[in-house]
Amino acid sequence: YSTKMSVKVISDFVNSGIINYNFDIQRESKLEKRLSSVVKIPTINQKNVNEITKHLLNGTLKESTLYLNAAPTTSDSGDELMYDSNDHSLIVTEGTRIDVLDGYHRLLATQKAFRENPTIGFEFNVVFSNFTTSEAIKWQAQHSKATSWSKNRVTEMQQETKSAKVVKAIKDSDTEFDELIYTGQSRQGLRSSLITYNQLTKVIDECFTIQNRREEVKIADDLSGILLMINEIKKTNKTLRSQMYINAFVKLYKDDYNSDIKKYMAFLNNVLEYSYDKAYDFVLHEKQDAQAKKAAYNKLRELEQML
Repeated sequence: YSTKMSVKVISDFVNSGIINYNFDIQRESKLEKRLSSVVKIPTINQKNVNEITKHLLNGTLKESTLYLNAAPTTSDSGDELMYDSNDHSLIVTEGTRIDVLDGYHRLLATQKAFRENPTIGFEFNVVFSNFTTSEAIKWQAQHSKATSWSKNRVTEMQQETKSAKVVKAIKDSDTEFDELIYTGQSRQGLRSSLITYNQLTKVIDECFTIQNRREEVKIADDLSGILLMINEIKKTNKTLRSQMYINAFVKLYKDDYNSDIKKYMAFLNNVLEYSYDKAYDFVLHEKQDAQAKKAAYNKLRELEQML
C-alpha cells in the first residue's frame, strides 16, 4: 500500500515506539559495551540526519518515499493492515510492529524537526508492506545492491550459497560472533574480529564440499567451537592477527584431523595452554594471500610438531 503521512503523524509513530529498527533486516549494527553485556545499536550517520532535518525546517526537502513493513502476526487481532476501498483509507491494527525497510535516517530527522517546529506541513509518501522477516531480508538484499551497504552484509542477507548459510548459522549460534565475524566495511572494526563474513565463506568453500543440509549443520556446529577457541588463543597471543590463520586452522582440521572435532579441539586446547606460558610467533611477512595462507598453514604444522 502507498499513502501519504504528515510529519506530525510520522513523529507520533516514532515517539510512541510503533516504528521498530529490526536488526535482522538492516545494515550491520554497531556493538556497544555496557557494563557486563554487549548490545546492538543502529548504525546512524548523524550528519545525514542533521541535513534532512535542516531541509524539513527550511521547506527544501524534495519528494521522499519511506518504506515500512507491518510485521505479520504482531497485531493484537486480525490483519496488521486493513484497506478500505470506499474512502481509500489504510488502518494499522493496534499492536502491529512496524519495521523500517528504508528511510530510518529520514524518520529520525522528522522526529527532530517536529520537535523544533510542530507546524511543518511536509508529507512523505509511505509504502507499507506486509512481509515476513525472510521476505523483508530478500527485499533488502535486492535493494542493497544499489546502495552503500558492505559486501559482507549483502552476502549475509542473500545467503545464496551453502557456505554463506553455514556462516549465518555460526553467527546465530552465539552473540559473540556478532563481533568475531565482521560484516562491516571499515578496517578499524575488523581489528577486534577474527575474519570477515565474505572471507569465511571463501574458507568454507575451499575446505569443504557440502552436499546436503546435514553437512551444513555439522560444519556450522564444529566451526563454531573452533572459532571460539581460536579467539581465546588470539587473546593470549597478540601476534595472531591475520585472517589467513582462520583458513589455516580450518584446513588443518579438515585435512590433517579428517574433521574429527574431538581430536582437533584437544589440539586447540593444547595450543591455548601453550600460549599461556610461551608466546609463539604468528606474524606473517608474506603480502600475497596465497603465500600468506601457505605460510600460516606451515606455522600451524610447525606448532603442532612442537606440541
